[in-house]
Amino acid sequence: PEQMDYARILPLVEHLRAQAAPLLGVVGPSDQPRVAFVAAPESYRTSSGEEVGADRADLHSRISTPGRIHHAHTGTGSIALACAAQITGSIPWRCIPEVSRPTSGQALRIAHPGGVMEVRADVRQDATGSWSAVGAGFERTARYLMRGEV
Repeated sequence: PEQMDYARILPLVEHLRAQAAPLLGVVGPSDQPRVAFVAAPESYRTSSGEEVGADRADLHSRISTPGRIHHAHTGTGSIALACAAQITGSIPWRCIPEVSRPTSGQALRIAHPGGVMEVRADVRQDATGSWSAVGAGFERTARYLMRGEV
């Protein structure tokens, strides 16, 4: 996240969110929708200092959270990306190297500030050309939120 000058692009992000919110049925003050930034996979260093090679991911992404870039990647944002990545010609689809584009049900490996996560989506196109997400999901490891004694 520190690689992005988010303060410089924040006005654009807020403009995009304001334009998209009514189209998505979001009314009133909300931290939704989020804005995802995507690129072809590249080697990078995670927020914990781990080196991640470009070959370990299919897509590189950052996602907004109010006023900053998210420290990892949101689950809902990753599901949206996995679905969009299967739609021919979409921006995420175009960012993924042709040899690693996942097909329906295959894992999409998303590189984010905290590491790489795998997300699966089942997206299908019908005879009229319309796309539908039939299912999607991911696994996430648990982490301590707090420790205490009574």
